[in-house]
Amino acid sequence: MTNTRLDLPEPRAANPLPKFSADVACALVAAVAVTAAITGLAAVWHPPVYTQSNMLHSATTLALTLTLLVLVGATLLERRANTRGGRHRHLLRAIAFVAICALPIEMYGLPLLRSRLWLGGLSGDQSFRTQFLTRLTDSPALQDMTYHHLPPFYPAGWFWLGGRFGALFDMAGWEAMKPWSLFTLAIAAGLTYTLWRHVLPHRAVALSTMTVLVALSVDSQEPYAATLIMVFAPMMVLAWQALREGGWLPCTLTGLFVGILAATYTLYCAVAAVAVLVFAGFAWRIHAAGRRNILHRLGLIAAVAGPIALAVWLPYLISAAHMPTADSGGATDFLPVASAMVWLPQTETSALGLTCLVGTVWMTWRIRTDRVAQALAAGLLTMYGWALASQVFTLFSATLLGFRVHAAMYGLYACAGVMAAYDTFDALRAQTARMRIPQAARWGGLDAAPPRRTPGPFGSRIMRTRLARIAAVLGLIVTVAIAQDGVAKLGPQLRAAYQDVDGDMVRADNGPHRDQQDLATVQTTIGALTGKPADQTVVLSTDTSLFSYYPYWGFLASFGPYSNPLGLYPQRVQEIRRWTTARSPEQLEELLGRSEFGRPDAFVLLRSAPDGATVDGEARDVPGAYYLRIAENTFPNDPNLFVRYLAFDPAAFAGMRVRTVGAYAVVGSGPGR
Repeated sequence: MTNTRLDLPEPRAANPLPKFSADVACALVAAVAVTAAITGLAAVWHPPVYTQSNMLHSATTLALTLTLLVLVGATLLERRANTRGGRHRHLLRAIAFVAICALPIEMYGLPLLRSRLWLGGLSGDQSFRTQFLTRLTDSPALQDMTYHHLPPFYPAGWFWLGGRFGALFDMAGWEAMKPWSLFTLAIAAGLTYTLWRHVLPHRAVALSTMTVLVALSVDSQEPYAATLIMVFAPMMVLAWQALREGGWLPCTLTGLFVGILAATYTLYCAVAAVAVLVFAGFAWRIHAAGRRNILHRLGLIAAVAGPIALAVWLPYLISAAHMPTADSGGATDFLPVASAMVWLPQTETSALGLTCLVGTVWMTWRIRTDRVAQALAAGLLTMYGWALASQVFTLFSATLLGFRVHAAMYGLYACAGVMAAYDTFDALRAQTARMRIPQAARWGGLDAAPPRRTPGPFGSRIMRTRLARIAAVLGLIVTVAIAQDGVAKLGPQLRAAYQDVDGDMVRADNGPHRDQQDLATVQTTIGALTGKPADQTVVLSTDTSLFSYYPYWGFLASFGPYSNPLGLYPQRVQEIRRWTTARSPEQLEELLGRSEFGRPDAFVLLRSAPDGATVDGEARDVPGAYYLRIAENTFPNDPNLFVRYLAFDPAAFAGMRVRTVGAYAVVGSGPGR
């Protein structure tokens, strides 16, 4: 079988930076082009919304199939173009860049053509992601999404750049979420092709296509996570090359990768850092005479990654060094059923599951001779170790969110499946070089007698053509199946994107509005009561949409697990519980004045609690009580949140100005009232 050494089949240039930089520029241009194309299409084409017609679904399938057909053709021509040069090599590269960058636009952008919201709308976890983007669109300062004067705990890299994107085009945060997500996914797809071209230029199109499709199919709600999953597999191979063979560019790229992970997704950063250490351990054992070089390479990786990570994390680390932090209710207090199982994608009855199974066989077969197999297997070993360690942590009432690595594992397995297909094709092609094909078989004649034997080279060319056709058909079937499965999984998220109300109080499917339609009036009322702009106003409310639309500061995070540890969520809940004991304006003023967290400028409370809801507080039986929803941590239970409502006595607000807006009671508090 062909040995897929990292420096084969073409020798490395003395300085790979010019070629690599040119490819990065091509990726950026292609991403801009396809993002602009979907934006222009949305302006001129107005089909029925996705949830009411299959037209957009059909258009998505057609676009993906045609693009994959182009990529299959590019895969067949790739080896010849790279080996022989050819005058069409640059055209082939340009087509591949555009087609690969178009995959996320087609899979996500076309179904969302008639909605201004991203997948998931403003429901569930998407609400806090949109809130963070709204915060950083309003101001470039690194600040927490909820609490005033606190640095962010959630990695701000992707959101900070998205905020600058929104500010550049004069968009609100909720409005920038969709185009920014599409643009960054397209860039990541182009960079994936760039990295694979650097690692395995003769196989880059197929590997990039599979990597991008898998990332889009398994992680759609977190666009920043999907961008990282796309580049995870080629970066594992580059990291293994950096530590085993050296080279300033692989080491620098590995450092950039780890640093960007730290600034974007902490868990993936930790997994990648452990993987790099695992690679270093293997390289240390293999190269006993060059161990000092391995330490130098680790030092270079750390020197590149450190400043990027500190640019995002240093403000929080400085604050955490002298401020108290919450000791419970963190983001890691989550134990779904996926974290309680050993994840085996090879057993799935799907095209992706079959690809993972083939990849597993290939890695097992080639682990001692193929460096790509070694890198992918070591990366998977690290991820399985992380998932099992997470299960151990559950015994001590904590987790490492082991289920989060499943998406990245899909990508590594799928790339191994592509490598298996290439090695099988190369082995069969080598066999055909010694074959002799009967002339009757060559010309299709059934009555030719006696058949003459054709020379071996002529026969091998026929067999190679047939093998190429088989590979192309099977490749198209597998990739189209994965793409269609990915689109099918988007159903619930697409419904939320079309049914949630956007910041202009418009619902994309023109259905009946929910209570969100009142929030525009709530925003106007808050301004009238406080006399302050939104980004200078602290509001006590747990209505997630309010903070997604407008850059208000919150007195309490909407959900405990997403609260900044410096914000002391449990202590704030206890403070609010004390406020609910007030039965008169004097009592409430006294309690607000003694609050260690200050007082909100406005309250936005509910005028009624849902039927069957758990209601706490001394005023729960008071007619006309106001209510605040609290989502408290119940880890290790699944679900890990328990929602209850705290009741306020309306008499306690008699000394303040109260306005009724639909389902809400808006109360002016603080000096601005």
